[in-house]
Amino acid sequence: MMNPFGWRTGDGHYMPTQSSWQQARNDPDKHYGRVESKLNLLGKPDAVERFDLDRQSMGKQLYRYDGLGRMVEEVSVLGHIGSYRYDTFDRMVESTLPNHDKVLRSYAAHSIAELASGVTVQSAYARLAAVIAGEQSFDGLGRLIQLRTGGRIENYRYNSSHLRISERITPSNASIHYTYDLGLTEEPIRTQSPDGDVSFEYDEKSARMLKSVNREGERSYTYDAAGHLQQNIWKARGQTWATRYTNSLLGRQLQRTDASGIRTVYSHDNFGRVSSVIQGQLQAAFRYDSLSRTTGTRTTDMMSGAYLDTVVEYDEHSRETLRTLNMSGRPARTVRQVWRADDQLLSRHLQEAGKSLLLEEFTYDNRGRLMQFSCSGATLPRNRQGRKIISQLFRFDTLDNIVASITHFIDNSKERADYQYNAPVDACQLMQISYSLTEGIHTIRDYIPKISFVYDDDGNMLNDEQGQQLIYDSQNRLMSVRNSSGLSVNRYDYDGHNHLTTVTQGSDAATLRFYEGDRLSNTVQGQARTHYLSDGDTPLGQQQVGNTASTALLLMTNASNSVIGEIQQSELRTAVYKAYGERSSNDGELQSLLAFNGEVRDPSCGWYLLGKGYRAYNPELMRFHSPDSMSPFGAGGLNPYGYCIGNPIAFQDPTGHSVGQLYYNKHETDGLAIALTWGFAAMGIAFSVASFGALSPVMMAVVGVGIATEIASASMITVSLATSDPEKADKMSKYGVVLSMANGVLGFAGMSKWGMKVASRKASIAYKNVFEIENMPYDFKGLKMGKNGVVRHNPLYKNSSTREHVNSLFPVTDANNTLNRATQTTPHASITQEIVSNVAPQPPKTPATSPASTQTTESIQQAQTSPNNKEFKHHVEIRSGMNYAASHPLPGQSTYKR
Repeated sequence: MMNPFGWRTGDGHYMPTQSSWQQARNDPDKHYGRVESKLNLLGKPDAVERFDLDRQSMGKQLYRYDGLGRMVEEVSVLGHIGSYRYDTFDRMVESTLPNHDKVLRSYAAHSIAELASGVTVQSAYARLAAVIAGEQSFDGLGRLIQLRTGGRIENYRYNSSHLRISERITPSNASIHYTYDLGLTEEPIRTQSPDGDVSFEYDEKSARMLKSVNREGERSYTYDAAGHLQQNIWKARGQTWATRYTNSLLGRQLQRTDASGIRTVYSHDNFGRVSSVIQGQLQAAFRYDSLSRTTGTRTTDMMSGAYLDTVVEYDEHSRETLRTLNMSGRPARTVRQVWRADDQLLSRHLQEAGKSLLLEEFTYDNRGRLMQFSCSGATLPRNRQGRKIISQLFRFDTLDNIVASITHFIDNSKERADYQYNAPVDACQLMQISYSLTEGIHTIRDYIPKISFVYDDDGNMLNDEQGQQLIYDSQNRLMSVRNSSGLSVNRYDYDGHNHLTTVTQGSDAATLRFYEGDRLSNTVQGQARTHYLSDGDTPLGQQQVGNTASTALLLMTNASNSVIGEIQQSELRTAVYKAYGERSSNDGELQSLLAFNGEVRDPSCGWYLLGKGYRAYNPELMRFHSPDSMSPFGAGGLNPYGYCIGNPIAFQDPTGHSVGQLYYNKHETDGLAIALTWGFAAMGIAFSVASFGALSPVMMAVVGVGIATEIASASMITVSLATSDPEKADKMSKYGVVLSMANGVLGFAGMSKWGMKVASRKASIAYKNVFEIENMPYDFKGLKMGKNGVVRHNPLYKNSSTREHVNSLFPVTDANNTLNRATQTTPHASITQEIVSNVAPQPPKTPATSPASTQTTESIQQAQTSPNNKEFKHHVEIRSGMNYAASHPLPGQSTYKR
């Protein structure tokens, strides 16, 4: 709702206010998720403020602009300040983080387009050298011809004036050729690589993909008259596996028959929401509130009668605060969550019948990275040596690499791990980890032998911390793992879309994998056929077909979809996780493959092959084994090996192809929320470092899209050219176009959650089929395999009391590492006795900020001052076009009251 006289400036001028909220039909007086944006005369927000049900402020975010209306400064709800500078063509050239680190960008000299030619990260500490994250070269047509990152050089060639890549030369000098039929589609019809050829067949009228063939097998697709996917057929090793779909006229999935013949049947209520799902002997029934938020899920094993009833409660901003797990024959368990003012999770508490099982508490630095993870209770996480953990502290460098960690154990001993990187060649490439153990006054150095890592020319890690050997092909796909004796641990096979189809563990029979979207749907190993039941990204259960006894598992999950327990008839097995996903158990190993964030865990290695096998995430190393092809200029962010920009609590990375998505946006109504997933993560050079820490996750997503969609769209279109998977290339290219279009929709007028939803819908109208593929079994145009009609909402989080930050406890031991100190505040009580020397000096603090406060009150906002100690002006006065701009300081400087 727009109110043209919503607020008054200090000079008495009226300014417009835009408000958004949700309300239930039976209680219209309650405004859920109320957000008010105070707009200036340029239609851009000077402040975005959120309110509770009593209309009390829950936090305010401030924005400042230069004379050309470009945002040059933002102040988060905790007082963290980020600033930006632009060039003459309105391209961002510098971003300053709250801890004074900077991201510098350069552009191709021959063009005014957003063709980023280089990204450099500069530490707040002058004695540390700047790090070049990546460089790009373009030809006169704006086509990417070379990408240089971390010492790796990748080249691209084109036929004549065509915009599509004809040859890609990898850093290891492998040549991959692409053939097109541009009269039909811009996607390849054939790719040729040293590992084999892949051919693609498309419909001559609709250009829908009909078939892909590689040496592992053939995948084909059929569609109904409305263009919805009807069959997905995989032929390999003399066998045929078909997955069949039945859809409504509008594309809502009604039934799916898996490759092994089991049916999944969906029922819907009068509002189109899924009311129940039946799959074999499992049934799930869903309950909703008046805002269409899922408030209950009851999963039942119809053979044994066992059930798990999950009840969820939300606050006024649709953020989950309490989850109750009721199960047959056992006391109920609850998971209570508390949130900070900046939408970071403060604590998560698992209890049973009043007994504390696991209390997790989280502390973050001013860039939003997880700095401390503390836990207490009866079921503590363990490290690989079986020691019970009570806290972990992490220290980061400018590029979000973990450079040191301290782990405290329940027996008062502590472990320190120091991480060394391949600077200056590749500042993100982990080269060595050294460990020391302190027990009382005695320190045992190298109590775990030092671990050194080696990489191939493409940047893939060739050995892990367990001494296993990793083998890749020319397209960076993990092909096999061998133990230190050279014996096979795992072998992997992929289809023509680079999706993992077969896993062979040791001498066991091969296991075929089938997917629904990015999630595992079912597996086949010999006569054993396992099926997984889920509600979107939330695992609910699994079962094996053909067994007379009940083998069904009912899966207990928390709000981030991590599987924390499984029920098999009357037996309960549980699991706990370290902050980065390393799993341990106190009462028996879980049988389910689904684990951290609901992802598939490799039982032999403990890794997660994210993105249907795109690359391996190692929770012990807290990073990926292989670099992201979309770093540093695309969705992968500045650190090609980093996981979720140093915050695995707030973010997830189900595709392995982005810096992470907010796990709590599962109530978003759109099948793919552009602002909170790709639009959020794809800021690449513009926001992966510049703003993720400066702003709260949700608020940053709202604001960041309006600023950086043009940079993101250019990056994603460019990256799509270099993607070996033709479907991913199509997706990235189309996402880039949609982001560009969304920029015009967003501007800064719709900064609220509602504005984001509108922008997402308008963008999805422009390329509706592109967004739908995110929820597909495979990435095709024109398919609708969404979240089965479940209505979802974007949450905004309630303010809560924050904890004090902890001191950075790590001395500078290597001047070559790009170290920085995140904050300097009061240490946590559990580590007050920690003695550290040679602590690096703090960079100068920004005046008039109050990070200790969980709310930025009106009085604090008015006290904010500019770098020249002049008061911020709370609105922009428009005089007359260029006269107004000429009367202000140089572009890129803030507009201050004089």
